[in-house]
Amino acid sequence: MATEFQVIYDSFFSKITDDMYLSLSDEDTAIELFSFLKSAITRFKYPRVDLRQYDEFAEEFTNDLDIDEIEILAELMKLNWIKRQIETIEILKMKFSDRDFQLTSQANHLAKLLELRKVQQSDVKNIQEEYGRVDKGVSLLAANLAGK
Repeated sequence: MATEFQVIYDSFFSKITDDMYLSLSDEDTAIELFSFLKSAITRFKYPRVDLRQYDEFAEEFTNDLDIDEIEILAELMKLNWIKRQIETIEILKMKFSDRDFQLTSQANHLAKLLELRKVQQSDVKNIQEEYGRVDKGVSLLAANLAGK
């Protein structure tokens, strides 16, 4: 059975808080989520299933995704969401002089987002490495059991 995009989207939404999505239409939200998902697919290193096999109109992957793949995609989507938050604030920063920007809470917010991005990048790297090791560990265990 195929995995619906909504499963990944639900996992993504459980990781963020953003009231903006309440004000967007369902169509605009779907477009943004799919954009985040496509980016997450391209940044997923060495998936065990072909993530590029999906039906955009049915909004589902052709293959079944396991919980690890769903979580990694959601975390990569979160990383893209953080990047967008940073870019939005950096655009705002360009409208102010450095002194004026430093006086706003936006400067502090940007610093926290930059710190959060570093943490998120590290988290994504770690879960992808663990994902890769689990696959190798299962393969080694299967080979050892077959050899006995």
